[in-house]
Amino acid sequence: MNILEVNKLSFSYPGSDVKALSDLNFQVNRGDFVLLCGPSGCGKSTLLRQMKPAMTPYGVMEGEIFFQGKMLQRLSAREQASQIGYVGQNPEDQIVTNKVWHEMAFGLENLGLPNDVMMRRIAEVSQFFGIQQWFDKDTSSLSGGEKQLLNLASIMAMQPELLLLDEPTSQLDPIAASEFLHMLSRINRELGTTIIICEHHLEEIFGLVHRVLMLEKGSVSFFDEPRQVAHQLCGGNNALYEGLPSALRVSVGLGDEAGVETLPLTVGEGRAWLDEYLAGKTVSGADEKAAGFDEQNGFHKSKYVIRGKHLSFGYEESNKRILQDCSINVKEGEWFCLLGGNGTGKSTLLKVLCQSLRHQDGSLEILGSKVRKEKDVPLGYEKMVLLPQNPKALFTEITVQEELEEALAGIRLEESHSKDLAQEMMAQIGLQGMEKQHPYDLSGGQQQMLALGKLLLLKPRVLLMDEPTKGLDPERKNALGEFLQELCGSGVTILMVSHDVEFCARFASQCGMLFSGRVIGVDNRRSFFAGNQYFTTAANRMARRHFPEAITCHEVVDICKDL
Repeated sequence: MNILEVNKLSFSYPGSDVKALSDLNFQVNRGDFVLLCGPSGCGKSTLLRQMKPAMTPYGVMEGEIFFQGKMLQRLSAREQASQIGYVGQNPEDQIVTNKVWHEMAFGLENLGLPNDVMMRRIAEVSQFFGIQQWFDKDTSSLSGGEKQLLNLASIMAMQPELLLLDEPTSQLDPIAASEFLHMLSRINRELGTTIIICEHHLEEIFGLVHRVLMLEKGSVSFFDEPRQVAHQLCGGNNALYEGLPSALRVSVGLGDEAGVETLPLTVGEGRAWLDEYLAGKTVSGADEKAAGFDEQNGFHKSKYVIRGKHLSFGYEESNKRILQDCSINVKEGEWFCLLGGNGTGKSTLLKVLCQSLRHQDGSLEILGSKVRKEKDVPLGYEKMVLLPQNPKALFTEITVQEELEEALAGIRLEESHSKDLAQEMMAQIGLQGMEKQHPYDLSGGQQQMLALGKLLLLKPRVLLMDEPTKGLDPERKNALGEFLQELCGSGVTILMVSHDVEFCARFASQCGMLFSGRVIGVDNRRSFFAGNQYFTTAANRMARRHFPEAITCHEVVDICKDL
């Protein structure tokens, strides 16, 4: 039986000549677990918000959506709130109270449920999600992964029939993301809740869902079982191919023609497939072959542009130091990726380095200038910029064109020259034709690129980036990686905080982990990821028994072809 039916759905944002959604027709069965995917800007988030009337963006909608046989717009506010749950990208955005228990009760209170019913639901949901140990904690003390789990638990306490999720793991570390996705699988399997999840990172989710709904330019390209969709994507030059599970890409890259039903989707299936492929073959020289891939990432500048020694920082409202005896050194032209769990202080470290927060102990040098701790002392350096985790923090104008021109406002340029530079940047960041759109109407990935474009117009020497690949499809990630590598080759230094291990493994020169307030384990990208078991790539986990030093799908495929 259908729980959701979409008929001839189209949608346009104000001021746009292009439809964000165009004549969509599909049905979702009760109990389905559906992955909604597609290139950045294809309409995924827009479609997801059409299914939750309270979240629907302003614009012109045509067509119909039926929920459990009833037109969606005719549902009462109570029915919408209780039967259709929604979890967004940012764990902070949905938390409205200061205590975990109150957050779980908030939705139930608004539904007007009796106190004994509320407490019973909260008790059983707390135990199902395993959060009873932090039931009395302040919500502000939770990590990003815990906050997102709390958001999910609070929604599930209302017992929805349909659960919508918009890139819920985009700000979670690899371990927290995996745990979150497997919790969704458990909810679908054990509770029968219908789930539609929008995701760019397909590595793990692809093997958990029942069906994949892929959009392209606002229209449905595929709606089928995961292996069928994967088979179609492997057959052509599709933007999402590089985001498919590593096991599948390795098998396709090595010419697997066994059939759709045997395509490996998970690390476990990939290991078994690779063991069978390598049976009887002599594996030798693989580590030397893998090391040869590092030449493209070889930055050899000797001058340090960031030197932090024994840095400490703690927020006034907390007795705990977020950074404690933290040291970090980054050379000119280097691309340094900093990984670590949610809540370990990675974003805080970036803010300390750019001095939006002042370090409390230790010493800091940026571009050869010593930065003092006193608030009344000028920073003493320029040409360092920070791309924040939330790109909207940089937006001040009402169109994309104006945003880019605003970045040049402090530079004395003729108006025509500013417009030309803005147009050139739009081409570089893939936003041609969107000059008149409001920045808030862009997709999450497009907002990331717009914010980055504004900063790059300032010609920085040091670029600090907080989760820059969030919301980007695989094709745009690769284009961004190659573009940033070119910047490094010209002498720009990049320090990037990221949970995207696949991206870091492919493009970084150095990697480190922030743990217990300190930067630890700093090494070149290959040694870093090959030495990790959890903070490493799916390709490395799949192939490490045979090729411990291989850390990307392309490396595994190339090594196997040479055997």
